[in-house]
Amino acid sequence: MERPEGKTEGKPKWTPGRIAYLVLILLLVILVLYLLVARISGKVPSLFGYSVVRIVTPSMDPKIPVGSFVLIKKAAPEDIAPGDIITFYTDDPDPLIAGKTITHRVLAVSCEDGKYVFTTKGDNQATNPDPDAYPARGEKLVGRYVCGMLPVTAIVTLYREHLPIALLVTILIPTIIMIQGTVKKKIQLAPAEREERIRQQVEAELARLKNEQNGNVAPQDDPKPQDRQ
Repeated sequence: MERPEGKTEGKPKWTPGRIAYLVLILLLVILVLYLLVARISGKVPSLFGYSVVRIVTPSMDPKIPVGSFVLIKKAAPEDIAPGDIITFYTDDPDPLIAGKTITHRVLAVSCEDGKYVFTTKGDNQATNPDPDAYPARGEKLVGRYVCGMLPVTAIVTLYREHLPIALLVTILIPTIIMIQGTVKKKIQLAPAEREERIRQQVEAELARLKNEQNGNVAPQDDPKPQDRQ
């Protein structure tokens, strides 16, 4: 049986829209798992030497706004220089931030007992007019700031503050578009399928008539010669 022209079966067609949608869902799943691991362990997970950190205070405004997600690259203490922005676990005993990560700019680098110590400070003069009371220690360094992650920040903010809209934008609308595409494709293939069925019926009828004709025409025997008198 021949397949109607233009009809495809088997594997689904990977359109750019479908690929982008699946990539978005995969990134969301990875981000959720990453944040879950960070919350449970109390530590910043690292993947291929990179970490994602969320800034929860305005201490680095305007360079890094509060609520932003930033990309941190693992670095050795000896590679850190004044002017770098680093993320580290603080020694501040304040119960609100004790043992948590802070992302501040390095003002000076020194050594104490052979270990690196960094004097740090937030860029926001209004909230952080003075250097941090507790310096950052090299053994508690997470890494150096690379860049902000605006798409991640936007997605997480959307889900945190506007969950119904986020579900509509990232799940419902793409799903509806995919369903509409499937229905449209079936509608476009319907005429071809009807033509194929008609063609098959015609061929079957012609074959039946041909078989009947061949069966009704019996072979003629040679006439017997008449007896001579």
